[in-house]
Amino acid sequence: MRQPYLVVGTLLVGLFVGAGAVMAQEGPGRLPGSVLGSQGTLGEKDQATVNGYVDYWVKELQSDDPERVAAARNRLIEPYSQGGTEAFVNQYDQIVANKLGAAMQSKHIFGRMNTLIVAQKVRHEKVADIIKAGLKEEVAAVAYPAAVAAEAWARNKSANLAVKLGLVKPLIEAMKKQGSGYVLEYHYRALIEIEDFNGWEAVMARMNERVAEFVADPAIGFDAELEGGRLLQVKVITVKASEAQSGVKLPEKTIHLFLLTNVRFMELALRQPSASRSATLATLLAIADQGAQWAAGALNAAGAKITVPPSMKNKSDDEAKLFLGDWKNLLKAEPLKFADAQITVPKPKAP
Repeated sequence: MRQPYLVVGTLLVGLFVGAGAVMAQEGPGRLPGSVLGSQGTLGEKDQATVNGYVDYWVKELQSDDPERVAAARNRLIEPYSQGGTEAFVNQYDQIVANKLGAAMQSKHIFGRMNTLIVAQKVRHEKVADIIKAGLKEEVAAVAYPAAVAAEAWARNKSANLAVKLGLVKPLIEAMKKQGSGYVLEYHYRALIEIEDFNGWEAVMARMNERVAEFVADPAIGFDAELEGGRLLQVKVITVKASEAQSGVKLPEKTIHLFLLTNVRFMELALRQPSASRSATLATLLAIADQGAQWAAGALNAAGAKITVPPSMKNKSDDEAKLFLGDWKNLLKAEPLKFADAQITVPKPKAP
């Protein structure tokens, strides 16, 4: 059910793949082996060579010609995988990070898009400014590589935590206005990976909005929310299990919202009879059932007195719907006290 992705995917494939085979026919050639093999700080001559190389290809990213832009992208990425020493790559990376932001001024979508593809390779923290600029854009061809770059940075275990946290607010703002599941999946991935509880709660709020959007238009798909829900469940359980060691306490509010989200996911999935339920919704039901069971158990372990409904695994639709009613009643009671409007999944409008 990835129909909405096809529009984005077609555009991206046309720009990525069509341009991907283009090779530079002019400009600086590949960096020499003597530079790639540097064992320490680059000398004055080698520094000038690298600066000239990066300056030229960053400027080409702003070209009006898509083929020249693709060539520039390829040339800027190549030195990361040409067998250079760690000393070289670190210096090259910093030079690219300092200069690449200028290419986000390109008036062309394909220029900004390819700039963000380069940004996905950059390890220096200054790349966060480029990612933030990309996250401000709504057009999917630019928003998608920006989201991928944000997720890559979030996964970078050596990245500065403060810089990661600085991406949370821009990611939340981008997520609020983004309608493409293809892009949203990477917003979810990035925010979940950063492990900021405000970010997690924003992800769940957006996924709950998507429940209503999916009911109104099933063609938008729900794969992004399935993947986001799966990743979030792993992270929530992991953080909770390591509280004693890490000293980081999972807020009760986050667990409440996690339980609400999973119950709404269960209701959404149960709207389709099991005999015709899509693979996405069938998997969503199984994951949401597990998540709700865990959340209720975690609340009980913290002192709540919740009667946990049985698992829906291997249950008939009629049985599962009865259990769903129990879950919804549970959400209204102490300690959760969600309002009906927060719990209810809207019904599809009559044609």
